[in-house]
Amino acid sequence: MKLYNEVSKCRVCGGNLSSLVQIEHMLPAGIYTDEPVSGVIPLSICVCSQCTHVQLGQTISGDLYQDYLYTSDISPDTRNYLKELSDTLKSEYQLENKNILEIGSSDGSFLKNFTETNHVLGIEPSKLLSDTATKNNIE
Repeated sequence: MKLYNEVSKCRVCGGNLSSLVQIEHMLPAGIYTDEPVSGVIPLSICVCSQCTHVQLGQTISGDLYQDYLYTSDISPDTRNYLKELSDTLKSEYQLENKNILEIGSSDGSFLKNFTETNHVLGIEPSKLLSDTATKNNIE
């Protein structure tokens, strides 16, 4: 399985990318598969020379995180932190009757703090975690 693809053009405007930060050897984390995942993934943060959009210089294979199992909800400290963070955001940005999108939403642990007064949407590549979020009324 190929772990990643290099991105050579800006995802927004098609302009040229320049690397800002580069880490050569990132190990894939939290991946549990029947076959061992070997290899490292380079991680580079790039900026577009035309529109200045900052983005990753690699796209990770969608298959890699399809069966990802880690959830924020397993740790009481993390749950408390997410609740405090959501309370701060709701207060500071008057988040009521808004549309809230979380990319990499896991099981919806963070988004569930916004559901009483907002419409929430979570994007998650892991089918297992996405299904868990759906069962918890996270779209």
